[in-house]
Amino acid sequence: MRRLIQALTPKLKSLSDEEVIRLSRAAEFERMDVASSDHWFAVLAALRPRLSFLRPRRAPSISRQFFQPVADLLVDGRPGDKRLGEIDRASLGPIWAWLLKSEAGATIQIAKDQLRKSGPDASDAETEAALVPVRQVALEAMHKAVKRSQERIDVEASLISVFQDPAIVGDFREIALSLTVAEPLIHLQSNLPESLDIITTQHIELAREYFLVFESVNPDLSYLVLMVYFHRLTQPWEALRLTAAVGGAGPEKILQRPDFQVVFNHLVDILRVEQLAFDETDDDNVQKLIAHLTTFSDIYMGISETVSLQKKGRLGSILLDCRNDFSQQISARVRSVSQLLCDTVPLEYSKVSSVLRPLPPQTLADVSSKVSTLADFIGQVSRLSCMTDLYYGIDKDVKLLNDELEKRLVALTQAYRQKLSLPPEVLDQQFEILAPAVRRLSGSDAEERLSTVKV
Repeated sequence: MRRLIQALTPKLKSLSDEEVIRLSRAAEFERMDVASSDHWFAVLAALRPRLSFLRPRRAPSISRQFFQPVADLLVDGRPGDKRLGEIDRASLGPIWAWLLKSEAGATIQIAKDQLRKSGPDASDAETEAALVPVRQVALEAMHKAVKRSQERIDVEASLISVFQDPAIVGDFREIALSLTVAEPLIHLQSNLPESLDIITTQHIELAREYFLVFESVNPDLSYLVLMVYFHRLTQPWEALRLTAAVGGAGPEKILQRPDFQVVFNHLVDILRVEQLAFDETDDDNVQKLIAHLTTFSDIYMGISETVSLQKKGRLGSILLDCRNDFSQQISARVRSVSQLLCDTVPLEYSKVSSVLRPLPPQTLADVSSKVSTLADFIGQVSRLSCMTDLYYGIDKDVKLLNDELEKRLVALTQAYRQKLSLPPEVLDQQFEILAPAVRRLSGSDAEERLSTVKV
């Protein structure tokens, strides 16, 4: 299906807004058919960026309403393995196709026919009425399939044989589990705004109410309450605070709660993704480096300030490892600037005057740009370092870099005052390389310091 989406995307970009809306409504109707289900899910996936901007009234759809309880868990692709509390949107097509072929298929067909008679302008109430028997029969079929797979009753009909992908099987099982609390999940969604900037007392009371409802059905389902909040919070680490507020246990027991650990693991996964993205970003893309740095810092500080994690405990050790790994990556960027300066700008011009020659224009531009952009990044790191312990050990590297800058600035100042047998543009090139780094890293007296170099 991913290949189909990739093939469709360029063609769909040429459609007008009206054509996109008409096609999306047709897709939502037709995706209930057995033969074309995957294809129509792929069409809707390709249209989703346009639809999120246009926000048209959705066509009535049995499948969309069926999966509504897990709407807050849906993600568009995932970087790694299946994670509890996260369902890949691409899994919905294969799972719906399986349902259409299962013992629930006849009931789905009846509901689909009923909805078609109502037409594309059918109300949500009419759609929900058609869905009631579907959800009950489908849930029975899913639970039966999960049980048969676990007991290995029919190897060929097992979920892994059907889907050929452990991640889809994991999504299937989580959807089956979530649908046991479908009604309260939908009610919780309707009582929360789509975006949450802060958690109020009212939000805490609402979460407490649904914690009790979910735990009365199955104690393992309370994490769903947190994940609904998690995916709507602009500061997702605040979902950890909800556990402490509604969990009714002391700090040590809160950390051991499975629902707390589900949210914590999601936050750590985000930290790891940002860390990897930071590592893969080129030195000259400072804005992107800063964006990854800021996201990592916000989440790390958010976790640290929201809950008290013992550094020797399991969760505290995980967070500490993330911090140390990221700090090492930042330190490596700082040291690369020091190395570049050492390789390019000499400490004693008198010893190299016979071999020092002007750099080719492109080389000069490349070196100056790299020193300048990395110095800009390091300046940002230095400003953030006073806010958190995230930058553990980085201050030492920044100090060493500043020491190298100062030594080379002194050497360059002396070289200007000496009558060395150097081409006149050589010293000016050295100044051009050093000056941007000095301006970004040497504090408020940088300009005054630079103004004395050529005198």
